[in-house]
Amino acid sequence: MTKQYFLVFVVRNYKTNLSFQVSLGTSERLAGILEDRDWQSPGFFQFETMDGRTVAINLEQVQAIRYLWEPFPVTYADVTTDEEKGETEDEDGDEDEDGDTVSIYLRDSETPISTSPPYPEELYDFFAALESAPQSQRFPAFHDEDGELLQINAREIVWATAPTHLIDEDVISPIEGDMEPLSGNQS
Repeated sequence: MTKQYFLVFVVRNYKTNLSFQVSLGTSERLAGILEDRDWQSPGFFQFETMDGRTVAINLEQVQAIRYLWEPFPVTYADVTTDEEKGETEDEDGDEDEDGDTVSIYLRDSETPISTSPPYPEELYDFFAALESAPQSQRFPAFHDEDGELLQINAREIVWATAPTHLIDEDVISPIEGDMEPLSGNQS
């Protein structure tokens, strides 16, 4: 019998713990990061779930982490919204079948920002900014499904999730001239 591994996060101001099925390597990587005594600010931890999502969680908002295998019956579905499952309706009332929704959960907010960005390159850059240097890029950005700019204060993000296929660097191949610039400055 194969073991299943889960990370369960107890997050400040959340009524429900966040539970994600992950690989053993992901669990070990997080434990190693948190055991390192040299870090000054933990920032974001980015990982892939077993159901094809990528999650970036702000470790400064995490109060505790449980590393489980074959756990009690808490699953990722317990924190997955209908929008994240791809069971949303668009403005016309039709069901959104692509399931490419990105959800960003902010501190002290009960409702996530949910959108389906058209440019995977921007979404990849957004998640990379969260993982690598949230202090240096305080307001990472991407365009929403309407092509409107969305900038978010990285320090206010508790966690963010997106379908992994949207931010997989092996799949992304930017086409020059295909996107509007993120800022109003054009060179």
